[in-house]
Amino acid sequence: KYMPETIQNTTYAHALGLNLYGLHQNKETIKKSKAAILTEGEKSVLLSDTYFGEDSITVATCGFAISNWQRDMLESLGVKKIYLAYDKDFNPLDFEDEFGNYKQQGTEQFEEYQKYCNKILKIGEKLSTFAKVEVLWDRQNLLNLKDSPFDQGKEVLYKLLKDTLPII
Repeated sequence: KYMPETIQNTTYAHALGLNLYGLHQNKETIKKSKAAILTEGEKSVLLSDTYFGEDSITVATCGFAISNWQRDMLESLGVKKIYLAYDKDFNPLDFEDEFGNYKQQGTEQFEEYQKYCNKILKIGEKLSTFAKVEVLWDRQNLLNLKDSPFDQGKEVLYKLLKDTLPII
């Protein structure tokens, strides 16, 4: 997908950390609204553009991380609110009850879930120096595993946006 290409002994690579997919199309709306939705993949940006047209504020980090360049770009646009809409790699209901109490502690799956949660927290902390950060957390089991919050349609996305969790 993003593998380096070698042509006549010169290797070309796409620097994912120096890209926010969809920024060109959605930059002005992001600046006006002072808000952005961050996703992992380009497909989510395309779906957002389909759902919201010129009102889309979605960009993709092209992976489950955010670089300093991406953070600085969002800050330079005056963003004050960021929604993290990363793929659902785990079902929170498998590891937390309705009161936020943990289940399955001590298992390998729980440890992986904790790593996933900590990665989201680190991304949020990195952005919280200039913006309020909230995460779309599927506590209603509206998405399938590996789905992006955009994959099940606009209605499901709205439900997830209404039920966000603040990072800090």
